[in-house]
Amino acid sequence: TDAATWLSRRFGAGTGLSLLAAGTVQSAEDVDRDGWADQSKAQRWNVRPRLTAVDARGRSLFVTAGYGQDDRDGGTLGGALAPDGLPFREALLSRRADVGATARIPLEGAGSLSVRFAYANSSRGRDFGPGARENDRTSTGLLELTRSFEGGKNTTVLGGALQLDDYANALNNAFDHRWYTPGLFATTERD
Repeated sequence: TDAATWLSRRFGAGTGLSLLAAGTVQSAEDVDRDGWADQSKAQRWNVRPRLTAVDARGRSLFVTAGYGQDDRDGGTLGGALAPDGLPFREALLSRRADVGATARIPLEGAGSLSVRFAYANSSRGRDFGPGARENDRTSTGLLELTRSFEGGKNTTVLGGALQLDDYANALNNAFDHRWYTPGLFATTERD
């Protein structure tokens, strides 16, 4: 069973809000009746609101966020056993959340100032047979600031950015890390 909706609303000449939401529910299916879930039992849903605003002076703002969850349960069904004589569970619970925004402010004279921001976080919990539950988390992020200069036939952009890459695994922390990567950039174009 699937359901989805998209709603939107304008709040004046340059401002609007939208919402996307969806969900799925499915039952476990053992098509060949061998005691194994050919299709796992699952519940999935997500939601994503968005805001867009632009004023008469050309200033703009866009903000979005999202959250989603996927919960699956499969493996052996109804008392069935794997070849080793034990039940075998295969399950996954994943969650994802993110937020992002961009803003642009035109400056008098020529050019503009812009800011971009994004952050996403994903977590997973996985069961695979009789072993321990695997839990891990991944996060990424970006912050960027730019200043553009426009004059005549030239456009120059100067900027800086900071990126985040973060990973953690509860069972195997040998690969855990949190990296920050800064950057500066400049570009010039001539028409």
